[in-house]
Amino acid sequence: MGIIHDMRVQGGAQPAMIWNLFMTEATKDLPIENFIRPQDDMINIQVVINPETGEVLLPNRFTPLDQIIIKEFRYGGEPTVQMPITPDDIPIMPMVSLKHINEANHILIEAGYTNIVYKNEPYSEVDSGYTHRQDPMWGQPVETIRKITVWVNP
Repeated sequence: MGIIHDMRVQGGAQPAMIWNLFMTEATKDLPIENFIRPQDDMINIQVVINPETGEVLLPNRFTPLDQIIIKEFRYGGEPTVQMPITPDDIPIMPMVSLKHINEANHILIEAGYTNIVYKNEPYSEVDSGYTHRQDPMWGQPVETIRKITVWVNP
């Protein structure tokens, strides 16, 4: 914010005033008319067809890529409702505790998890190279994009 010609100027106030003065002068001899919306206001949107209802919806983050199609809609007429996320869409976290780190990693990758962090933490109850704790715990729904932390006895 600053003062220019005894006026407080902040944000876009000064440029907006300059633009207004310019356009007022530039259009003073033009007739006033209502804006006519162009007919070509079509947009392409990624959508998915709900197999149960046939409704056209926006895909959610679990929608398989082979189910997503691109459809053309008139602007303002495109779908705004997202495909519901069902409990079946979110995988159940497998148990990887008390397994060798290679086996635990294989299980998590096969289940679709890719954000996996392994932390070395001594734990005398398991052999070296074996896991002894995990977060989140197994047996609960966990999104594949979530960070998975597994503790390993070094």
